[in-house]
Amino acid sequence: MLRKHGELATITDEVNLRYEVCEFLDQVKRAGKPALLFEKIKGHSTKVVGSWSAQKNASRWPLV
Repeated sequence: MLRKHGELATITDEVNLRYEVCEFLDQVKRAGKPALLFEKIKGHSTKVVGSWSAQKNASRWPLV
């Protein structure tokens, strides 16, 4: 649902969990932009969602 309502952006490039993900999330928080779904985390097989709880309607909507 977040994606459907334009409140989830997807990062498809591979990113470093320690450095790049933190920087992306910091910028999103400051700018009040959508939550982020990171599809490729270097060295990991799982996806990561960040800034989801910062969305005004996050508690009512599933992630996708």
